[in-house]
Amino acid sequence: MSDSPNVITGYANMARNLFVRLQDDERFDLSFLGLQFAGQPTEYMKLENGPLLKFRMLPAGSARFGEDMLPFYLQKYRPDACYILLDSFMVQWMLNLDWSPTKMIMHFPSDGFPIPAGSEALMKKFDYVVSMSKYAQNQLIDLGVDAAYIPAGVETNKFYPLREDEKIKIREKWSQALQIDLNGKFVIGCVGRMQGRKFYGELLKAVEKFVEDKNDVVLIIHADPNDPANPGFILPELIKLRKLEHLIRFTGNKYTLGFTEKEMNEIYNLFDVFALTSSGEGFGIPFIESMACEVPIITTDFTTVKEIITDNNAGIAVPIKNTITGTYNVERGIADLDKFTESLQYLYDNAIERKRLGKNGRTAVLRDYDWDKVVYPAWKKYLLEVLEK
Repeated sequence: MSDSPNVITGYANMARNLFVRLQDDERFDLSFLGLQFAGQPTEYMKLENGPLLKFRMLPAGSARFGEDMLPFYLQKYRPDACYILLDSFMVQWMLNLDWSPTKMIMHFPSDGFPIPAGSEALMKKFDYVVSMSKYAQNQLIDLGVDAAYIPAGVETNKFYPLREDEKIKIREKWSQALQIDLNGKFVIGCVGRMQGRKFYGELLKAVEKFVEDKNDVVLIIHADPNDPANPGFILPELIKLRKLEHLIRFTGNKYTLGFTEKEMNEIYNLFDVFALTSSGEGFGIPFIESMACEVPIITTDFTTVKEIITDNNAGIAVPIKNTITGTYNVERGIADLDKFTESLQYLYDNAIERKRLGKNGRTAVLRDYDWDKVVYPAWKKYLLEVLEK
């Protein structure tokens, strides 16, 4: 159970990539309860801009996080195992659920500290817990939860650096599409859902200060301002208030449609740097997609950033100035915007350093986060071991 594989979210990305690989292994008979999926159960589904889904798709009910339908499907299908990929606060209702004899596997993210209030007992109840980051794994170990670690992944044959002549061509192409001249510009890029914890408003503040003495900067935002996850930010209006509309463009991404992987690879290859003022990521799939394209990253030094970016010398981790207490009593990190602006300036001035950090990033992704060489083999081994117990 997770976000439906036909929508455009990080969870959908992860679950889809796992299931489309498992579906060709005859040892697995798969059903997928997609939280945004409605209608009749479907055996096969061909995504217009994606793969053929050969597994059974199960519709969600009226409850937001499967409270009404997961118990029903567990009774109907009696699966050997059930994989959950959601935030822990979304499934706290499962604390009172009897799922036996099914083996319940929770794939756990953590985008702050401590883990969401009310989640500890649930984590201890799950039969198996897999953390998607070492950060989350350490949090669970401290609570006495025996958590495995399998990270998110990226398809490095689809996300990769283009040649310089190809980059010139795509800048010409996207200059027309975005109605702004990208040639000779320093392009800052950001990819992420329009969620409150991404702190897009803070990014605008940093960019506003950074461009005070410049006329060659463009900020490209790949996000849908009308995403239902948006807690109320009216970003286009905020951009106008800060008088930045002349240098900021949205790609036109829609939450329900998204871009093809080819288009996404082009988007990343437009960037000179990837910048995100997030207050905490449960993993950060755009981080590793950016790294796969050899684009250096500037982001808040919080949660998973150390293991993904700092330890691999793939970008700049901006120190936090403070934390803020968010929902479920989770502390979130607030980037020091002066340091963030200094980091933008540093990479603006140092093309050689941008290239070095970018190459370091791709090296790390190939070693640690490649879907077919690292992530899927780890999942297949883990799931088979669970089923054999």
